[in-house]
Amino acid sequence: MKITLYTLICFLILPLRHKAQDTLTAGLNRFDSFYGSENSGEQNEDALAEQNERLHYYTKHPINLNQDNLDDLSALLLLTPLQIDALKRYKKNAGPLISVYEMQSIPGWDIRLINNIKPFVAVGSLRSLPYAGQNSSSISQQFSIRTIYALERARGYSAWDDVNRQNIYPGSPLGLMLKYHFQWGKNFGFTTSLEKDPGEKIFNNNNRGFDFSTANLWLRDVKKIKLLVLGDYTANIAQGLICWQGFSFGGTFEPAMFKKSGDVINRYRSTAEFGFNRGLAISLNAKKIQQHFWLSGRQMDARTVLDFDSVSKAITSFQTTGLHRTFSENSNKNNATVFQTGYVLQWHQSNVNFGLNFHRVAFEKSKTAGVKLYERFETRLKHLSNASIDGGLNLFNIHWFGEWALDDKLRSAILIGAIGSISKQADLAISFKHIPLGFQSPSVNGWNQYFSIRASNSFTALMNLLLFKSAKLSVYLEQNKYPWPTYNKNASALFAGWGFRFALQKNKREELMVQYKKNTDLSNIQNEVIAIKTLGLEIKNQLDIQHRFAVSDVLWVVNQLNLVSFKQNGNNPSQGFSINSHVQFNKVKPSWNLQASFRYFHTDDFASAIYFRETAVNSTSAGLLAYGKGYRFSALLHFKWSKSIEFDIKLSRVVYYGVHDFGQGWDEIAGNNRTTAVTMIRLKL
Repeated sequence: MKITLYTLICFLILPLRHKAQDTLTAGLNRFDSFYGSENSGEQNEDALAEQNERLHYYTKHPINLNQDNLDDLSALLLLTPLQIDALKRYKKNAGPLISVYEMQSIPGWDIRLINNIKPFVAVGSLRSLPYAGQNSSSISQQFSIRTIYALERARGYSAWDDVNRQNIYPGSPLGLMLKYHFQWGKNFGFTTSLEKDPGEKIFNNNNRGFDFSTANLWLRDVKKIKLLVLGDYTANIAQGLICWQGFSFGGTFEPAMFKKSGDVINRYRSTAEFGFNRGLAISLNAKKIQQHFWLSGRQMDARTVLDFDSVSKAITSFQTTGLHRTFSENSNKNNATVFQTGYVLQWHQSNVNFGLNFHRVAFEKSKTAGVKLYERFETRLKHLSNASIDGGLNLFNIHWFGEWALDDKLRSAILIGAIGSISKQADLAISFKHIPLGFQSPSVNGWNQYFSIRASNSFTALMNLLLFKSAKLSVYLEQNKYPWPTYNKNASALFAGWGFRFALQKNKREELMVQYKKNTDLSNIQNEVIAIKTLGLEIKNQLDIQHRFAVSDVLWVVNQLNLVSFKQNGNNPSQGFSINSHVQFNKVKPSWNLQASFRYFHTDDFASAIYFRETAVNSTSAGLLAYGKGYRFSALLHFKWSKSIEFDIKLSRVVYYGVHDFGQGWDEIAGNNRTTAVTMIRLKL
């Protein structure tokens, strides 16, 4: 497929100059298509929603930059450890900040950073902050309802299962989520969510309620208790070598996201059915020492086989989709109980921090290796213990960090890295990770999180250059050596990638971003004639151009051009492109917001598919994939009816040219289009 000159002209002739005031601060959701996440699918959207809820909390309860404990700043994913340390040193030398404008005097804090964190921070004494005088007995309640419905039915809703005498998808095509949040003052709260996915049953003889439910009761900032959670929560340890259930980015161009950071214990806020604990967790805070302990026992979806050694069933893998529509999916539901416990001791003094970590997992049934070649290195086990040491040090204007982990067979893994400023115009970040063959941990095996890390030797480097006041260039390099066969690779393989991003921000109202990535990988050649699938070279190039500008105080526009080229084993390349125009209109009184997006895409096949992100009803973004030839239109309306009622309505429609059906398996849809409606209503009681 050739990308025509007309395609480029359509993008370039869009207005690049305009007249408007400089008071607009609205912009893109910063988790847009230019950020890559280590999570994917439903988990990715819910993880982003969880992070978005955390940021929304800080807009209502801003972080006081004059307080002694600034750990919450790392949860914003906006500041590097050096920038947080610079704030501490500035206050030590100059005293507490007097106003937000004084942030410009902090070394390493530029205008771009200050504008990004301004909605989440405040300056002053604790009593001067808006939420400090909140009545400790005040009660707030919020009830949310989210629905999703596709007008065109998938094949599974009409196909009949003769063996089980029911439709393949026996439930209704309506997806439903109910969420209730109760908070008493600033220190106590309760949250619960109920959800059914499209195709799942609800309230019948075999299912007495919603397919999935989650809840937690929490106590926060009471004497030495930083957080106490009863119910569902997530646990994150150091740099994720032995446990990481939270949100993190991969392949990012931002130094602040280069290192995993965040609280060890967090309340679970999403409705993804995998990647969390259920039980008790507590974080205790002293002046220099923090302690975290958790105990969990929950049933998880797992595939099992008959183990002839013990004449019982053994777990081969976990089912992470959270879908329970078909008889096969329901047969794996909640058939494996997993127990987890952990302890983290953290010590911090000035610019040094140190941690001791322990984590243990036990299975009700033995966990055994799968039958595939790439699964054979997993060992048979019924319990697993891991320990690690992590630390961080600010030295010579560089933040050094790392983690050294052991499993119960004394096999060790290590991650070391550094983030630093080599000049006022240049930031550098590097990391090295070694995961040896045979090393076992929940992170490596993917038992309790959205993604897993594999046995490899990995090196990553990132450099940010401030070319001049309004222009920034970021360059990254990545190389991973996998010493053992993995999925679609029947031998050891080397992955290498590099890319750059150029960002030009004329003012608060206009920004141009150009991003290029090139990945070189090895995978099995797909050829039906060849019996032994040898490894072939894969090369993927992707160029993204994005222009954002404000037409007025209430109207802003984002235009995107995406180009992809994929080549395997010297064959002719598969190519693809998409053009997208996104418009957002904000009206303050009455309070409403309208977003509309139109994307035209044309790719040769799935290999040259276009990955992009789109705003969802929960004020975050969802990952989507477009391939073939067609277009996608979506519109999202947010309306605040009153102080107590607000709602979102989103309609999306995708049309494919030249096809009679699309989708795979029971999700296949007859025709060439799909229309989806999503609604969310929030009631403040």
